[in-house]
Amino acid sequence: MDAPGVLAELRSRVEEIGVVGDRIRWRPANGVSADLVQEIQRHKPELLRLLAAPQLADALQGVEFAQGSLLAEDVATMLLRDFARSRLVLEVFSRALDERVLFAGDRAHVDAGRCRELTLYRGSELLELCGVDAPNLRVIHDAKKVFGGQVVT
Repeated sequence: MDAPGVLAELRSRVEEIGVVGDRIRWRPANGVSADLVQEIQRHKPELLRLLAAPQLADALQGVEFAQGSLLAEDVATMLLRDFARSRLVLEVFSRALDERVLFAGDRAHVDAGRCRELTLYRGSELLELCGVDAPNLRVIHDAKKVFGGQVVT
C-alpha cells in the first residue's frame, strides 16, 4: 500500500487524525490494526508531509504537469492551500484518473469552453480530496463529469 492508500485506510477507521511534532495521532486509538500501524510507520515521512501540508503535485493521487513549462517545478511544489488562494489555472494529467483535468485556484477565472472540455477542480476541492483512495476518487470524478458542481464536505 502506498502512503495515500494508508492515509485513506486510516481515515476510514478513525474519527480524528492529527500531527503532534513528528508523531501521527488518531482517535479512537484502538481503531487501527497492528498491520495498519506497521504501514503507517513504514510511510511515516510521506504521511507527515501529506497531513501537514499537501502539495499541488500530490493532488488527485499525483499529477503530471505540461512538459517544458517554466513554472511546472515551482507550481508542483506549491502548497495546496496556497494554490487554493491563487488565481492560477493549470491543465494537468491525473495518473489516478488517467486523463487530463483542470486545476484552478478558488479565485481564478476559468474560460467556460475549457470547462466543457476538461473537468475542473478548484483548490478547495483538491484539499477536500486529499487522501481519498483511487476507487472513490473515480466515483467522485465520474459524478463531477455528469453533474458538474463542486466537492464539498
